[in-house]
Amino acid sequence: MSRERAAGRRSRSRAAAVVAAALVGSLLPTLPLAAVAAASDWTKPSAVSPEKPVKGSAGKVKDRKADTTVSAPAAERTAWPKAGGAKVPVAAGTAKTVKAGDLPVTLTAVGAAANDADVQVLGQDLTRRAGISGVLLSVSAPDTAQGTKADVAVDYSAFAQAGGAGFGSRLRLVQLPGCVLTTPDRPECRVQTPLPGGNDLEHRRVTADAVTLAAPAPVGGMRLQSAAGGGVVLAATAGSAGPGGDFKATPLSSASSWSTSLNSGSFAWSYDMPLTAMPGDLTPKLGLSYSSGSIDGRTANTNNQGSWAGDGFDLSPGFVERSYKPCADDGAPTTGPNKPGDLCWATDNATISFAGHSGELIPVSGDEFRLKGDDNTKVVRLRDGARGNGDN
Repeated sequence: MSRERAAGRRSRSRAAAVVAAALVGSLLPTLPLAAVAAASDWTKPSAVSPEKPVKGSAGKVKDRKADTTVSAPAAERTAWPKAGGAKVPVAAGTAKTVKAGDLPVTLTAVGAAANDADVQVLGQDLTRRAGISGVLLSVSAPDTAQGTKADVAVDYSAFAQAGGAGFGSRLRLVQLPGCVLTTPDRPECRVQTPLPGGNDLEHRRVTADAVTLAAPAPVGGMRLQSAAGGGVVLAATAGSAGPGGDFKATPLSSASSWSTSLNSGSFAWSYDMPLTAMPGDLTPKLGLSYSSGSIDGRTANTNNQGSWAGDGFDLSPGFVERSYKPCADDGAPTTGPNKPGDLCWATDNATISFAGHSGELIPVSGDEFRLKGDDNTKVVRLRDGARGNGDN
C-alpha cells in the first residue's frame, strides 16, 4: 500500500515538472524581441483626426434696437391757469366770442349789450378750500347791464389730464353761491348747481349757455370790482360720469347667495350676471356657481381636471360642438398595414347645449336646423363676411 502511494507522488511530481518546463519554454522566444524594442527609438504613431479645426473669435452682442413701430404717447403736462382778471367787451346783437385776456375764458353775448364784463379766475388755494378740483371763476357786469346773458366757456386743454378716468371729458360748469369766495369752508357755500351747456371734446372746451350776469356784491356801501366781491361764481369741475363711462362709487349691495347643507356639509355659492335685455323675453340667464361637493370623492382613477372657471366652479353659457369620426372609416389612405389614428370631419354636423335646450342639430334647409328631439327650437346659421369670423 505504501509502495502505491509513493509511486503516485512520483508521477505527480514528474507531471508538474513537465508543465513548468513547457511554460518557461514558451516565454523564451519573446525575451529577445522585448530587448530589441527597448533598444530602438520606436514611438507609437499619432492618431489622425478627420475633422479640421475652424478659427473663431469671441463675438460681441449688439444692443437691441428700440421698437419704432409703436410710439409711446407723450405724457401731457398739467398747468392750472394762474389767478388773474380781465375786462371783456361784449357786443350787443352779435354772436362774436371774446377771449378774456390771457385767461382760458371766453364770453359770447346773448341779447342786449353788457358793456364790459369783469372776469376773474381764482387761485388754486381758494379753489381747493372750496372743495373744487378744477377752476373757480367769477363773471360780473355793471349795474347798467343787469340781466344780461352770455355764454361762458372755459378752455381746459392745459389741464385735461389733471385727473384720471377721463378727467377732461367729465368736466362741466356749475354755479356756486357768492359766499364761497369769502367763506369757502361753509357747507351751504359749496352747493353746486349744474348749468345747461356742453363739453366739446375735440376742442377741449366746456360751456355754460345763457348765464345771467350780475353786479358785484356791495360791501360797506361800495361795489367791489374783484373776485372777492361776487358776481356769478362758476366752477369747471369734473362730474362722476362722462362719455368714457360712469366712475362713481359702486354700491356695496349683496349680489350673491350661498347655502350650506347640514347633511353633507357641502357649501354652495352662486352669483348671477345680468345681461342686456333682448326682445321677446329671450334674454339668457348667466351665472357663476360653486359647490364644494362637486370635488368630493376624487381619486387617481377619476378625471380631476378643474373647469375653465376654477376647481369647484361652474360657468355654463352654452356651447356648440362638432363631432368627428376616425379617418380610417372616412376612406383616408393608409401607410402600410397601419391605419391613421386621426379624426376627420365627415359630415356637416353640430350639437348645441344652452338654456335648457340641448341635442344634435338636424338640418331642415340650407341654413336652418332643428333639435333631434324637436322642442320647436329653431337654429339659423348666419353667414356674413363683415363679421370677420372666417365665414363667407
